[in-house]
Amino acid sequence: MAGRVGHGTAGTLTGKQLSDLAEFVLSIDGDLSAADVAAARDTAPPRVVRVDPVSLTTIAVWFNEGVDPATATDVANWHVFEGGTTPVPVTSATLDAKNGDLVRLTTTLKAGCVAYTLVPGPILDLAGTATGGVANTLDVNDPGNRRGFMIGDTLTVTLGGSGYEDLSVAVHDAGLGVSLNTWTWDAPVFTPQAAFYGKGLVRFEWEAAFAAATGLVDSADILAASFSIDPDYGDAHPIEARRVLLAWNDVHNGNTRTPVGGVSWVNHIAPAKPWNMPGASKATGGVDGSSTLHYDGANDVAAVADGVGPMQAINERVAFSGARITDAYRFWYDHPQVDYGHILRLTPGALGDAYFLRSEAELNQHGPVLTLTYRVGAAAAQPPPKEVSDLASGRPLLVVKRPAGGLRLSFEDVGADAGTYNVYEGRLGEFYSHQGGGGCNQAAAMAGGRGELSYAAAANSYLIVTASNCTAEGPTASGWPPLLLNCAP
Repeated sequence: MAGRVGHGTAGTLTGKQLSDLAEFVLSIDGDLSAADVAAARDTAPPRVVRVDPVSLTTIAVWFNEGVDPATATDVANWHVFEGGTTPVPVTSATLDAKNGDLVRLTTTLKAGCVAYTLVPGPILDLAGTATGGVANTLDVNDPGNRRGFMIGDTLTVTLGGSGYEDLSVAVHDAGLGVSLNTWTWDAPVFTPQAAFYGKGLVRFEWEAAFAAATGLVDSADILAASFSIDPDYGDAHPIEARRVLLAWNDVHNGNTRTPVGGVSWVNHIAPAKPWNMPGASKATGGVDGSSTLHYDGANDVAAVADGVGPMQAINERVAFSGARITDAYRFWYDHPQVDYGHILRLTPGALGDAYFLRSEAELNQHGPVLTLTYRVGAAAAQPPPKEVSDLASGRPLLVVKRPAGGLRLSFEDVGADAGTYNVYEGRLGEFYSHQGGGGCNQAAAMAGGRGELSYAAAANSYLIVTASNCTAEGPTASGWPPLLLNCAP
């Protein structure tokens, strides 16, 4: 077995491969024979599940599984069309090394309400790397692998450390507590009434990656910023975020209470750089973190909160957003040397405590995520598309079961006013229960006055198709509540 360096270890597996392996192992009931293993081989082709325009030069494409590097990075296997027909050259394709199911394409897109369609070629999965396995090929004729998107006047990107964000960046999180000084397994945030008070710290190394991907020059073009953290257990209470004014390090060393170089209740960098007041508690009125003079001095945190995360439930991410959060990230984009992130604590009056998963937990999927919306150009206003397959169209919505699984939908092509189409799914017997989700903003294959796409629906469902452009979404039938249309144009 000489030369099989990675054999028998998980160190060389990507995050997606580890996730797939974990699901398989957990599904095993008893011992497997050789025949059982052979029967468990992957015979399903890879599918495109998500497409995000990251900038006017970069498109991020996710698959439902890890894909073969050679075919995934071959630019001949990638096709982008403006308006559904005009080819747009793809100059490079790069497979993300962290998860193996993400490919980033380099191309040239236009802002201003332009519709694009992405069509992949015969890309292989990794089934052929298993003993006796055979690689499966993406079905280029499956409409579900055609993905549409619009470029208006803004783009929204996510940044984080899990590999499932548009841009992969280092994420730092740590906890302060009298008896717990690091996020060894989660970030404790205790109530003011607790026997000891805890706080959490979060920051992202985002500025360089964001600038490289977007080319953004003016921080005023960052129109909205927010970040989210993932609870582990405890009680649901609002959490406030204030800017941190002293540098701190995220050092993990098992369950060590004060690792050298890390942050603790006493030190912002242990063991010799103390907070101005233990627990990062020094905050002078008028010092809000909006000037570089407020940092690296006599205060630990800003005297005012940038925002409050409305924690609705202990099993849902808590998001921090608003004008001051956005101002913080604009300021840090201009002055990255003082980006020390935010400190988090429960608001006064909380009666319980809440614990949050650290970025290193499991496969990194629970870590903090930063979301930024930025300006890319001016979008021309467009009238909303008409209703799809209305009673007068003569081309009703048709649904056919696909042999390979899922449904094939055929509907009226409403013309140039539509850039993408949305599929809404509701439950039979529950009027007005439909909502969007995975069916939003799809590219339809057009022929003979009809559009066609594939969709996987649950049993006993009803389906609605609408059309969108970057300005507005078209209506459903008269009398159907427009507030249920939640696919963003």
